[in-house]
Amino acid sequence: MDFLERAERIPARLKQISSRYRSSACTSLASCECRPTAQSSDDREYKRPGKCTLTPVFFAGKKQDVVVLFADIRGFSEWCDEQPLENVGDLMTTQIERAGQICNDHHHAFHKFLGDGFLLVWEPDDTLDLTVCLAHALDAAIHLHRNYWYLSEDSAYAVPPGYGVGIAIGEAIRLQPETILEEMNEVDFVGYPLNCAARMQSFASAYGTAVCSRTTQMLRDDAKNLLKSTTPGFRRELLTPGPEALGLAMHAKGLREPDRSDFRYLSFEDARARLWKASGMPES
Repeated sequence: MDFLERAERIPARLKQISSRYRSSACTSLASCECRPTAQSSDDREYKRPGKCTLTPVFFAGKKQDVVVLFADIRGFSEWCDEQPLENVGDLMTTQIERAGQICNDHHHAFHKFLGDGFLLVWEPDDTLDLTVCLAHALDAAIHLHRNYWYLSEDSAYAVPPGYGVGIAIGEAIRLQPETILEEMNEVDFVGYPLNCAARMQSFASAYGTAVCSRTTQMLRDDAKNLLKSTTPGFRRELLTPGPEALGLAMHAKGLREPDRSDFRYLSFEDARARLWKASGMPES
């Protein structure tokens, strides 16, 4: 849908919304009767209307533990400066297709594209607990690295060095806005684990995966299933960060103390030995 088509839909959308909201000069949520505030018995959920105006907004939010994966292509900006537009478009198309394949294979609940990177979120539900969500995130990381390596081998032009990946677990807030424009009513997530995953990926070199302290503990607690410790050829290894990585973490903005010193790098044993042959850690 182009801009003109969107613009033509606005009057109809305003009329539709106005049938549900009574316009008023009211600015007090406590006394506003334009839309009732939904009460929740759990302080982990939030539902309330915004201030009553001609462009009303309704927000609903829910807190819960999630698994977050943040992936970013190393050296992409510099690479873009040297490549024709066709190559840049081709690589970005491949990235979007890869995220779609991860959704199909590893069942994340939410994704957001961020230029040369993207964010994936897994939410526990009746069928997926937090451990299963983490298992999917780990499989998605190796999926991403492996397929990028094959891309680099088959590409007719030089591509950036690879993805850096960060994985974090923690309590986030799932937000659902309702506004006059349908295109703005997209679910979003905010909270520390999203920031933490972004910081983790910044510590990783190409083909590297850095995981937060809580992720590290969960991997250790269920090493057989998550680290595949008893499956030769598919084992995953936790690597201790070196001085340079610890220095980066010490000065990382917004990172909490356990994650400054207790994060780890995750190495996929067999693929690392046969394919990219790199630890994914900064050189000390």
